[in-house]
Amino acid sequence: MFFICHGDLSGSGDSGMVATSQKKFDNFENHGAGFFHGDSHTLNTLGLKLIAGRHFSEDEVIYSAGKPVIKSVIITQSLANKLFPKGNALGKQLFLGGNDQVTIVGIVEQMSGSWVHSSMFEDNMITPFVPLYTFKRILIRAENKATADKLLGEVENILIKRNPERVINAIRSLQELRTRSYFGDSAMTTILWIVIILLVLITAFGIVGTVSFNVNQRTKQIGTRRALGARKVDIQRYFLTENFLISNEPNSGN
Repeated sequence: MFFICHGDLSGSGDSGMVATSQKKFDNFENHGAGFFHGDSHTLNTLGLKLIAGRHFSEDEVIYSAGKPVIKSVIITQSLANKLFPKGNALGKQLFLGGNDQVTIVGIVEQMSGSWVHSSMFEDNMITPFVPLYTFKRILIRAENKATADKLLGEVENILIKRNPERVINAIRSLQELRTRSYFGDSAMTTILWIVIILLVLITAFGIVGTVSFNVNQRTKQIGTRRALGARKVDIQRYFLTENFLISNEPNSGN
C-alpha cells in the first residue's frame, strides 16, 4: 500500500519551483514541478520504471504531520532533462527555496502529473514522506482488473472497519480519473470526427449530383456514342475523366 498526498490525473495536488542552485532559484531561473509524497513502495505501486539510481529505503521515509526535512528525491526523466540538459542528473542537488536542498537518488522514465493540460504534466518529483494529515489519499495497486473491481467494492468497508470515524469522500480507479481528465479532449475528438464524416458525405453527394446532372443532359450524346460502338465502360471512363479534370481545374481567379 502506498500513501500519496495527491493522485495522478486528479486535477488537484502539490507543485512548486525547483532549481539547480540557490542562486538560480533566487533569480527565478527555475522550473515548475509536481510534488508527490510516498514511501518505499511508491514506484512499484504506480508501476513506474526506474532508469537510473535506486528506490527509497525504509530509513529514508519520514512520517510526520509537520513540514519534514527531506534529503532525497526521485524525479522524472522529463524534469531531469530540463534541469540538467547535459545529462548526469543522478546524484545532483536540487534547491526548493529557503534552506531546502535535496539529492536526486533516482530517475524514472515517465510519470503523469495531476494536471493533464499543464506544461509540467510530466515534470514530477517524489519525496520519501508520508504525511500524517487528517486528509490524505491512499493508492492501492491490484494484481489485475478483476481484483481491482472487487477491491473497489470492499476497500471502503475495510477502511471504515479500521477507523469507524473515518470519512471517505470517494473511491475511484485511475482509469476512471483518466477518463474524467480527458473527457473534454475525447468529446472534441468525437465532434471533429463527426464534422469530417459529414463533410465527406456532403462532398460525395455533391459529386454524385453533378455526375447525374451531366449524364441526364447528355443522353443523346451517350446514345450516339453507343450507336457508334462505344462500350458501357468507355462511357463511364469518359465521365470519370471529365469529373476528375473539372475537380482539379485551377481556380480561374488565381
